[in-house]
Amino acid sequence: MIKEKQKIIVVLGPTASGKSEMAVRLAKEFGGEVVSADSRQVYRGMDVGTGKVPMDKNSKSEFKIQKDSYYYRGIPHYLIDVASPRRSFSVERYKKLAGKAVRDILKRGKVPIVCGGTGFYIDALIYDRKLPEVPPQSDLRRKLERCSVEELFSRLLKLDPDRAENIEQKNKRRLIRALEIVITSGESVPQLSTSQVDNFDVLKIGIDVSREELRKKIDRRFKGWLREGLLGGFFSKSWRRSRIRKSVMPAAFSAVWMVRRKPL
Repeated sequence: MIKEKQKIIVVLGPTASGKSEMAVRLAKEFGGEVVSADSRQVYRGMDVGTGKVPMDKNSKSEFKIQKDSYYYRGIPHYLIDVASPRRSFSVERYKKLAGKAVRDILKRGKVPIVCGGTGFYIDALIYDRKLPEVPPQSDLRRKLERCSVEELFSRLLKLDPDRAENIEQKNKRRLIRALEIVITSGESVPQLSTSQVDNFDVLKIGIDVSREELRKKIDRRFKGWLREGLLGGFFSKSWRRSRIRKSVMPAAFSAVWMVRRKPL
């Protein structure tokens, strides 16, 4: 007898397209709970510039939640504020924590709704993929940090052409991680097999927004970040000590300048 796969929903879409609100609407309609899939929203204290939904102010008293629980508009959200910005947070760690959250949601008869813009996190969670067990290599990372993205990509192209073919060529953090895996393990980065979904019957919902409407939404979001102290946060002492400053700061601006072509 074939075991029926458990159902989960995945909400996809570009920055500022309305993924979070769609996830909440679905959760309220179908009795679901949200699992965030965002590589920056996992960090505590990084509330401005990451698109993190605000925690309900009355959540502790109204919902009687446990420690580390996170509610938005009355809906439990997981994988938000689970890591210190002074420590690296890997996709392996995400897969472990998100998988635990999904299993817990299903066990309680609820519908897991995975929502976020980090596709690598989503793929690692829903597909049967063996992730490389290579811990961060501090000395190697420091050496690679001194290289330009062009130099890193060129090196990856020689060592692992398959990974180089589908990696973001300008994403320094991912280039360094890919090289770290190849150099440390001597093996290529495992490629994702999309032919088999592990344990889940997945419904993917993609949000399609016109370029002009998306530009307006990103403008509004970016101006809101500025009002909330985006730049001051970037140059604070705690931010300078953060391990993720080099990946979050470009990300906060990249979506704006990739879509819009005129000054604020």
